[in-house]
Amino acid sequence: MASGTTCGNNNDFDATRIVTCGTANYYNGEDRAWSFTPATSGNVTVSYNTGGANRTILSVFDACPLTGGGANCVATQEGTGNKSVSFCAQAGVTYYVLIDCQTSTSCFAFTNFNITAPTYSVACDFSCPGGLGTGYSTVASLPYTLASGTTCGMVNDIDASRITTCGSAAYFNGEDRVWSFTPTTSGNITVSYSSGASGNNLAVYDACPLNGNGANCVTYQQGNGNKSVNFCAQAGTTYYVVMDCQSGTGCLNFTNFTISAPTCNTGTGLTNISSLPFSAKYQTTCSAVNDLTSGNTPTCGNNTYKAGEDYVYTFTPATSGNIVIRITSSTNNTGVFLYDGCPSGCGSAPNCVANQTGDNDITLCVNVTAGTTYYLVVDSRAACFPYKISISFGNKYGWKYLCNFTCSNCNSSIYKISWKQLHALAMITQMLHPVHAVQAMSRAKIKFYSLAVASAQCISITITGASTNDIGYQVYKGCPSSGSATCIGSMGGAVSGSLTGSLNFTFCRSLLYHC
Repeated sequence: MASGTTCGNNNDFDATRIVTCGTANYYNGEDRAWSFTPATSGNVTVSYNTGGANRTILSVFDACPLTGGGANCVATQEGTGNKSVSFCAQAGVTYYVLIDCQTSTSCFAFTNFNITAPTYSVACDFSCPGGLGTGYSTVASLPYTLASGTTCGMVNDIDASRITTCGSAAYFNGEDRVWSFTPTTSGNITVSYSSGASGNNLAVYDACPLNGNGANCVTYQQGNGNKSVNFCAQAGTTYYVVMDCQSGTGCLNFTNFTISAPTCNTGTGLTNISSLPFSAKYQTTCSAVNDLTSGNTPTCGNNTYKAGEDYVYTFTPATSGNIVIRITSSTNNTGVFLYDGCPSGCGSAPNCVANQTGDNDITLCVNVTAGTTYYLVVDSRAACFPYKISISFGNKYGWKYLCNFTCSNCNSSIYKISWKQLHALAMITQMLHPVHAVQAMSRAKIKFYSLAVASAQCISITITGASTNDIGYQVYKGCPSSGSATCIGSMGGAVSGSLTGSLNFTFCRSLLYHC
């Protein structure tokens, strides 16, 4: 607009009717207003020449500027002489430009009133990665390491006015760098770097951190020196790491910038088992810290047995099938919990595969799947304790009660297995058939028996008179060597040559099959 005037246009926008944008007494003269809606985003400049008029104001709003219109003050300039303001305009937003003056000026003439078309500027781009500017990098895979680097020369693209708050806004006023990555698996990730700079900042977001993109601040660390943060990352989520500093620092140099691969953070006590079978003596939960509790792990049996210090074993079986997990201990109130994924609450909740709590020795009979990583948590209700551990395939001795089958309204038949010597068994009181197999075991030799039943009934199995300790038995539904048998009950861990307890099973004829 080559020339114009506010004179004769009335004082429609006085200080009582308008959203404050600058000083209120600059809205007491006659005024003019324009609105526009840009089709593209970018930097827009609004300007005019006053010919020396005193006490005029130029203001820009992002909605109707009248009270109640929900407008925000986008930009303003007031005083004597020509006016010019620049701001980031967003496509589709209707902006209102207002010129006015103080009472003593009353009205004024102007020339060269101009609203420019939007021009691209990183500062006006709130999309990612475009709006992240000079210092942006994408990380293709984890772990990632950068031996050394700097934010100097990378420009202050991510300032406090453009980014979602993550800690103190004052730490986003220096030159900056940004990295993005998308983990393929869930787990705990650590981001860290070394720097001697003061007033530096490390922040992590779960989406594009620029305003309007819905990002959440995941974690941050601000202050002097080295930085390190750890967080639970979800597979498929794109995370953004921002390195910045205070204006007084300006920029910073750094070394050893790393983004770790996702891991399961089980705490202090952890052993990664490379292959099965596995056994270890002189194990203890003492000094392993109470990292896994009922509050941060999925329920798996009786969670009150997760109150003590704990130790975790991980393993990934190469083949599918039954395995035996045995914890040998003389301590009361112990618990063993097996999960098919990370139990520490990071990522999708794993399944509770098996668990057992109680006193002294514990044995789990478990069917595992090749390629699945399992986490075995050894814990207690009270004090820490020493123990031995073994994980072996399903043809070993030492099974203990696992399946809690109940019997009611059925006829009981007792089949007594008596130990006459270490490697021999007495007769079982009925001819046996290879459908349900009772596996009686010693350290030196394994005996197999099978029993067919014509109808549902309760069966009690008792071993007595053994000349050695650590005896036990295991009951399968189906031939144990077929690969498809199911362990339905077991008992073991005798310390005096006999198992004084007995196990009851309900055998249903409809479930029987021949191997």
